[in-house]
Amino acid sequence: RRDDIIKCIRPSGMYKGKAETIVRAARAFSEIGGEDAFLRMSPKRAKSFLTGIKGIGVKTAEVVLMITHRADVFPVDTHIRRITLRLGVVRKANYEEISNFWKSIIPKDLYYIYHKKLIEFGRSICKARRPSCGNCCLKEICMYYKNKKYNENK
Repeated sequence: RRDDIIKCIRPSGMYKGKAETIVRAARAFSEIGGEDAFLRMSPKRAKSFLTGIKGIGVKTAEVVLMITHRADVFPVDTHIRRITLRLGVVRKANYEEISNFWKSIIPKDLYYIYHKKLIEFGRSICKARRPSCGNCCLKEICMYYKNKKYNENK
């Protein structure tokens, strides 16, 4: 069974650890009575349940809760963190402050769409290495771009 999971997720990278987490999650869901029991949980309880499974962190739990419970969460991955820090809109680089920033400017019913769009933007424009600042629609308000431009003109 674990080997079947590995075959399916091999292209995603780090597949052995992910396969173990999937197996643990399947067992945990079985122990509580399945998907219906999970969906009846409050978002707070569901988050605690998910993060109690070895291999599932806050970000993954919040992605699940955003979809299954329409929870008031805005998960922060590496792309969203990078975009937020480059824009210069938060004082601290911590998960909670970044999440709260996006929640303060995006309507709750659009969290999922914006979450996906920000990740896509981070992969295509605001890349970790060699971002495409010249093609960025946010460059005029971006601290990273302004500082980069300033440093290039020195």
